[in-house]
Amino acid sequence: MIKLRNIFSFFILTYFFLISSVLSDVVKKINVSGNNRIAEETIILFSKVNINDQINEKKLNFILKNLYETNFFEDVVVSIDNDILNIIVVEQPLIQNINFTKIKSKSITNSIRDLLTLRSRSSFNKFILSEDLIKIKTFLKSEGYYFSVVTASVVELDNKMLDLNYEIELNKKA
Repeated sequence: MIKLRNIFSFFILTYFFLISSVLSDVVKKINVSGNNRIAEETIILFSKVNINDQINEKKLNFILKNLYETNFFEDVVVSIDNDILNIIVVEQPLIQNINFTKIKSKSITNSIRDLLTLRSRSSFNKFILSEDLIKIKTFLKSEGYYFSVVTASVVELDNKMLDLNYEIELNKKA
């Protein structure tokens, strides 16, 4: 009985290994499209894939994850067709300037600027913007401005560039 179970287990494992090798492709060429600012070689480097790598569904998801983690891309599509890996990207806009309005204190402005993750000449990301807004509100509360109002607006410019404007009303210090 134990011998029969071992033989059965061997066949099951062999079957799964054969199926996984059948469902994978070997990358013979990599095509990158949609990029303007970021070089094709850089995108391939970020994807962590090479020519002659075995590609399956898991590896495609790994490539997607690697590219999204850079925060350079708004959208990424990865597919393999006839041993050609296709990577299609939509780049995030680039922040040209960060402006602060309705705040007169240079020291508070400089302290806030040091807290921010988003910087001039970096890629814009809505999630990071929401985190930066929380950081600003937390800082202002630590300075005694409990009733401050903080908003952010984006002004789109030409060529996937934008200005990020923070409007900060400090109100009375507690």
